[in-house]
Amino acid sequence: MTKKDFEQLHDIISLGYSEHPRLSEYQKLVYPVISRRSGGLSLGINLNPDKKCSFRCVYCQVDREKKITNLKVEVGQIVTELNHWLGIFAKNEGKYKGFSLKDISIAGDGEPTTVKVLPQLLLKLIELQKEFRLDKCKIILFTNASRLNRPDLLPVLDDLMANRGEIWCKFDFWDEQSFRAINRSKISAKKLIENIKAVGRKYPLTLQSCFFSWQEEIYSSQKYQKYVEQVTRLIDDGVKIKLIQAYTLARRPSDTRAVAWSDTEMNQLVRFLGQQISVRIETFYAAGLK
Repeated sequence: MTKKDFEQLHDIISLGYSEHPRLSEYQKLVYPVISRRSGGLSLGINLNPDKKCSFRCVYCQVDREKKITNLKVEVGQIVTELNHWLGIFAKNEGKYKGFSLKDISIAGDGEPTTVKVLPQLLLKLIELQKEFRLDKCKIILFTNASRLNRPDLLPVLDDLMANRGEIWCKFDFWDEQSFRAINRSKISAKKLIENIKAVGRKYPLTLQSCFFSWQEEIYSSQKYQKYVEQVTRLIDDGVKIKLIQAYTLARRPSDTRAVAWSDTEMNQLVRFLGQQISVRIETFYAAGLK
């Protein structure tokens, strides 16, 4: 990304918890975003500008009507863009528009583990982390676990986790029926559980769980008893869960029958979960972290 490119994007980029704009329409794969779950500014890497995903979650907040089909995902372009962004941070005491860099996240508009270049990219991120001396900057892999156990990815996870790496895994379901209703994937819930176990027994995982009202239902903690039981089974099976990020909707979902729980309802839910699950839980409300 040239200096002229950046100057043109500077006025376009809007930072805030209520919006997560990508820069794919400007042929860019790296984008700055204020992430409520990261607690500040994150440099996102969009490995899925074509918006292909192995899930079709009812609460998904990605606009899949506007597809970018002419932007190839190449490690070289990502590294070039990151070098420019990290250079900006280096020249401005680690800040951009007043925000400090918290992490570099592989997230975007689809499932990163389905992209061929992911292992190569992770190794490059570790190199950049060391080159720019980003001692406090995490490298986060967002995933729904559909291909988390790829044979070419597993060896790289050792390097990732040894260099302030984290794996944030989507986990919204508690059985096959709820998985089909919420995440709407052709993959089986059983297969996802197997993938989570394969990786989670070796590395600590952060579970990202979205909770919301569906079709005007009234809140009931008992709805989530099976979620508690599923998480408990994972723990009993040796999965290392370091954190659960319990969040509700903050932006318009793909299916408007999904509606955010209120702050009061989220508080009730987290109390209910905390009474039964011996894992730290962070709560994210419709308006952010409180």
